[in-house]
Amino acid sequence: MPYFTGQLPTELGNLAELLVFNLENNDLTGTLPSEIGQMSSLSMLNVASNSIAGSIPSELGMLEQLVSINLGGNELTGEIPEELADATKLQEILFCSNEISGTLPTELGLLSELVEIEMCNNTLLGIIPTHLGSLRFLVNFDIAYNNLTGTLPSELGSITSLENIDIRYNVLTGSIPSELGQLEATIQMNLGNNALNGTLPSELGQLTSIVNLTIAANDIEGSIPVEYGNFASLEVLDLGSNELTGSIPSELGQLEATIQMNLGNNALNGTLPSELVQLTSIVNLIIAANDIEGSIPVEYGNFASLEVLDLGFNSLTGSTPSEIGQLGALIQMDLGNNALNGTLPSELGQLASIVNLTIAANDIEGSIPSELGNLASLKFLDLAGNSFRGLIPTEFGSLNVLQSLNLTNNLLTGTLPFSIQILDSLTYLGLDANIFVPSLSPSLFPSNVPSSIPSLS
Repeated sequence: MPYFTGQLPTELGNLAELLVFNLENNDLTGTLPSEIGQMSSLSMLNVASNSIAGSIPSELGMLEQLVSINLGGNELTGEIPEELADATKLQEILFCSNEISGTLPTELGLLSELVEIEMCNNTLLGIIPTHLGSLRFLVNFDIAYNNLTGTLPSELGSITSLENIDIRYNVLTGSIPSELGQLEATIQMNLGNNALNGTLPSELGQLTSIVNLTIAANDIEGSIPVEYGNFASLEVLDLGSNELTGSIPSELGQLEATIQMNLGNNALNGTLPSELVQLTSIVNLIIAANDIEGSIPVEYGNFASLEVLDLGFNSLTGSTPSEIGQLGALIQMDLGNNALNGTLPSELGQLASIVNLTIAANDIEGSIPSELGNLASLKFLDLAGNSFRGLIPTEFGSLNVLQSLNLTNNLLTGTLPFSIQILDSLTYLGLDANIFVPSLSPSLFPSNVPSSIPSLS
């Protein structure tokens, strides 16, 4: 429950000796009175998480002792006043989650003691000023979720103290400056969801402290530099949804700390490196929607912590390794839309944690392993578009949480086991384009299964 409501009084200007003004997370409304500029001793101003509207008073620049200003999470509009640069002791400017427009003032580069700039979730326009490169003590630079245009200034590479740089969800173009490789203190760099082009600078491989490197959803071309295998502390590598080509460097297998790796939705080719099995901490591995060929390395059965494996929409061939059944932590696996052949290994029935299993649109033949009926956590099973023959396993009736079963476009025969017909959780059952015996009445299906399911004829 908020303790304070209503508007800030203009009489605040009389508090000339006040050092700290903190009314964060209340229900304040109205505007910021310009009289705050008369609080000459104020070192911290925090009215974050209220409902204050209107513009930011230029008089705040008169606060010569101001060190921290937090106006985040309000409804402020208008531009950032350039006069703010007159408050020369400022170390923190926190304006995230407002409706602030206009440009980033070049004058902010004069605030030589700045440690944090947070302007995320606004409607800022224009370019990132090159003068910000002179902020030698800047640690956190967050301007994500705005409408900034232009290029990434190479001058940002001079801020050797920078630990977090978050510029995602803007409209930035041009190439990534190689100078960013000089940011040896940087822990997180998120350049995702812009329109950056050119190639990935190999110099980024010098970021010895990097934990999260995200450059997803841009227009980056060329290959992945082998130097990216040098990230000793990297936990997240997201290069998805670009136009990357070439093979996946085997050197990425050296990223022993990596938990998430997304290389999906590019134009990568070559084969899957067996060296990736050295990623002993990997939880999410996404290489979907590329042009990867060859077989799935049997070594991929050794990913002890892997929860998500997405290799769908490639050109993989060969059989599904039985070793995949050793992935006891696996929750989601998508091998669909490849050219896998052979039979489906019964060892997949050992995937005790699997919830979503997709192997659709391949060339897999033989019978469906009855051992899949052991997958007690399975909710979604898609085996459509293969060449499975024989009967639907009666053991599928043990899949008590199964919501979707897609077996369309196979060569299955026989009838639908009654044990499947009475699965309470089943909401989708796809059986089209098989060779079933016409022995079932639609009335046998549970009421929660769509009536549009075709009769088995």
